[in-house]
Amino acid sequence: MKILFLTNGYPSKINPRRIVFLQRLVNELIDQGHQCVVISPVPVPKERNYSFDVELQKTKQNNEIKVFFPHYFCFYLTARLHFDPLKEFSVSNCLKSIKKVIKENNIQFDVVYSHFLGVSAECAVHIAEEYNKPCFAAAGESVFSFFDAPDGYRVYKYLNMLNGIIAVSTENKKLLLERGILSDERITVLPNGIDESFFFPRNKKESRQKMNFDQDDFIIAFVGFLIERKGPYRLEKASSTLPVKVAYAGSGTQIPKAPNTIMCQPVTPDLMPFFLSSADLFCLPTLNEGCCNAIAEALACGLPVLSSNLPFNDDLLDDSCSIRFDPNSVEEIRKCIEVIMNDESKRRSMSKAAAEKGKSLSLARRAEKIANWIQQQCAEPSFR
Repeated sequence: MKILFLTNGYPSKINPRRIVFLQRLVNELIDQGHQCVVISPVPVPKERNYSFDVELQKTKQNNEIKVFFPHYFCFYLTARLHFDPLKEFSVSNCLKSIKKVIKENNIQFDVVYSHFLGVSAECAVHIAEEYNKPCFAAAGESVFSFFDAPDGYRVYKYLNMLNGIIAVSTENKKLLLERGILSDERITVLPNGIDESFFFPRNKKESRQKMNFDQDDFIIAFVGFLIERKGPYRLEKASSTLPVKVAYAGSGTQIPKAPNTIMCQPVTPDLMPFFLSSADLFCLPTLNEGCCNAIAEALACGLPVLSSNLPFNDDLLDDSCSIRFDPNSVEEIRKCIEVIMNDESKRRSMSKAAAEKGKSLSLARRAEKIANWIQQQCAEPSFR
């Protein structure tokens, strides 16, 4: 199958940490025998640092993939005005940049795949219509606020023109169905997957040496943007009076500065398994997620997980490998940390269960399921 991926933001030499999980999915599909091309339009003047238009990347099996980064001129005023009177202008320019790449490079494709449901999905629907191809999209958003925008009618229109949606959680599927998007059989749930050959429990002593962490500390790992939604300040308050150290992997505006903070900076993808394996537990007091890749990766590295008791975590977490809490309650977070910290037997059993849970989140299996589901949808008599 020849798949054309459209996305806003894709890993590159300039920004290798950008939605790495999508890159891993694309690479896995290529290694399984599918032909993939990625077009990731770059908005200017918002992003001036992309001085190139195409990048040749390689998969684990040394297969090549072309990733195009066409520039397009845009104005996005949503954050400032709470609506965007120039959105249609920006989307039109984005679409033109995609069409230009397809035409100039004679890109052949059987299916269009958008990641996620925003501008790239709207462009994907237009491309699919023009070339008479099926169109699918991934629903990995933590919130669907675009439905409530003044131009929300546009979203309903183009999302209901999709042939199918791959939702990363049961909660996301439920929210889409409640909004009247597609039908039950045209939305499948496939939680994000992890590369088992990369994310697995590493030796803790060696991992701590690699990360320059003290061997005797009880360490809590946090991975995510340092923003209110993810909860770094809530974790900081909960842990500051406990005999623990906290390592924050991420960047943002909420920067913990408590004395027990041993790290607070982004971690490159190649170091992430060692960062996670150096910790005793993983804690993420998040308020909302699509399907949290950081949680999936922590499980695969054998970490007991402490996180939100809200529905978006239901597909990843159960009582064997996690303890869940009200993410707004600092006191609940503190008590959960104490449970894991003071019960070594429980910590070990949860660690073992986490590693087993991680194995069930295989990226290879997810990629195969996505490809099979797309082909099944295309074979349905009701297709387009």
